[in-house]
Amino acid sequence: MKPNDTLMVVKATHENMKDLVSKYYYKQNQNSYLAKNFTLEALNTDIGYLIDKGLSYVSIENEVPVGYILGYKVKELFFNNPGVYTPDFAVYFENNQVLYRLLEVYYEKMKKLNFTHHAMTFLTPFHDDFIIQLGYGLRVIDGVRFPKKYIINDSEISIKAAEISDFNNLLPIFKEHNLYMSSSPIFLDAEDPSEELNEVLKDEHKIVFKILYKLEIIGFSIVDKKYAPGGKYFKDSETLGVKGTHIKRKYQNKQIGRRYIELLDNYCVDNGYNRLAVDFESMNLLAVTFWRKHYHLSAKTYVKYLGK
Repeated sequence: MKPNDTLMVVKATHENMKDLVSKYYYKQNQNSYLAKNFTLEALNTDIGYLIDKGLSYVSIENEVPVGYILGYKVKELFFNNPGVYTPDFAVYFENNQVLYRLLEVYYEKMKKLNFTHHAMTFLTPFHDDFIIQLGYGLRVIDGVRFPKKYIINDSEISIKAAEISDFNNLLPIFKEHNLYMSSSPIFLDAEDPSEELNEVLKDEHKIVFKILYKLEIIGFSIVDKKYAPGGKYFKDSETLGVKGTHIKRKYQNKQIGRRYIELLDNYCVDNGYNRLAVDFESMNLLAVTFWRKHYHLSAKTYVKYLGK
């Protein structure tokens, strides 16, 4: 890509960002998967915070702002290293040349601040060829689903909220899940399954659903009534977040997951939730295969290592 000498990159200000934020808002406002909290007022508030507190730059061509990149400074972004996270609303560019020039300056500033990683989230659909060319790799995928009511007759599959008394029956499944998530190729930091299970069972904002085949506990799913995963503007007070979910290996690929989706939909409809939100690692093939069947893939997060 040839350098464009007409493109300047300057610090973002409330003034030079104003028109670009409006452009971003009206471009994305047609996205039916965004939650009702996606308003121009809310967007300006979040952008304003990043202008004042984050790492924020604007690209200008012939005195007209044509793109921006902003990000949160994070002490431990990946692998206990500091980095910058750019959420979906914090990056906008009118062409690849603009993004290239923005990132060229952005990396220089990040290196001076000893940041080693940069993560960016983009709403789908998004053609990622260019950022992959720039050295980014896909890391996390977000999904959204609008629940609907199902009529389920004579099912041998059910879900039921777990209690402390279920701890010993759930723990082996938690251990199986923990081992899978911390092994190759996912390599998430291993947590103590006993401590994790004990914490979520006592957390008033979470429900651990037992997934039952007849009377046997064959899996679990953690849902969060307050803190849903994924991007800020894909969730609101009527969103139920889906966290860790696992079915015993010998019961996988038997349509049990599909019935679980239907049962969780019914729970949402009966309890006033109008959307479900989930996120998962892109290298988790089982998760990608399962969730993409049932959820709209709403956003993708890419990561680049800049070196130390």
